[in-house]
Amino acid sequence: MKLKTWFKRNPVPGSILIIFIAFIIMYLPAQILFYAIGERSIGLRFYDSNTDCELNGKIYADDIFIGEFKNESFVLTESNYDYNFSNNSNLTLIGRTNDCFGENRDLVFSETWIVPNLKHYFDIGNDIFFRSKIDPRHPKTYTEMQGFVRPEEVRYYLSNIRTNPNKTIWENIDKIAEYRLAYVSDYGLFKRGEYWQTPAETIEKKNGDCEDWAVSVLSLIKAYDSSLNCYDVLWPTHLSILCYNDTIFTIYDYGKIKKTIVLDRNPYNQMDIEQENKQAFRIMLSDYFDSYGLKPDERKISALFNENEIIDFYDNEDFIQWALETSR
Repeated sequence: MKLKTWFKRNPVPGSILIIFIAFIIMYLPAQILFYAIGERSIGLRFYDSNTDCELNGKIYADDIFIGEFKNESFVLTESNYDYNFSNNSNLTLIGRTNDCFGENRDLVFSETWIVPNLKHYFDIGNDIFFRSKIDPRHPKTYTEMQGFVRPEEVRYYLSNIRTNPNKTIWENIDKIAEYRLAYVSDYGLFKRGEYWQTPAETIEKKNGDCEDWAVSVLSLIKAYDSSLNCYDVLWPTHLSILCYNDTIFTIYDYGKIKKTIVLDRNPYNQMDIEQENKQAFRIMLSDYFDSYGLKPDERKISALFNENEIIDFYDNEDFIQWALETSR
């Protein structure tokens, strides 16, 4: 009996056919599938070595976005590789931990692998497995830190802070920045050298350290008004908050520390005014360092970040120049 005649007499139910096709797509190596349409390819898969959890997210070759990985394997075609990769490109995966991570789920991670000579894998055709030890509670990149600023997560708690619609925005920011928690080190709370809590966890526990306060208060400020120019400020061993509006810049820190500078404007003498503003900013920063007790080697700003933006700096002078240009 011919196969065509058999199928006419014995039709395969649609549901069985769909399951069969899905099985083929899921379990056959990507290389075999793409040979059928004439394009060589390899499958990329990502895992956390600590938990054996699969990692999902956006994939970058150096800084070039090449696709998004969601379950199973990401199919990298040879044409995609030729267009976006070099012989020594870094492969970066940025995403959020999934339910497999338990209490550490829904936290941002950014992992990078060096993949020299990836080209020869197209001759082999097998999937490539990338593994890394993820520690989502100890963010090491600006992107991972940024993931802890979560305005929507703390919007409910704003009702406990008595902001006043009849007050100015700055007065209400001051009120939110007065939020206090019992200072407890990460080791005291979690027996770890570094452990970042989410804003909701910090507010619920009512204790934490400087980064817990900074990301929680910034989240509250941005929940109050998402348009505000407010950021967490990253120092070598510390985190504080900066807000600015026009020519006014204010640094907030735990313990009701607040330092403000109002930059001067003079359209007829811009050169002299710029130098005076730079010096005034240096004095304000020095006053802040002394008030909080930052040591000389802890006084270099690295970056500003909020939920939407990351701004990195070479040094404090680079930051001051940015502030002056922003206020123009």
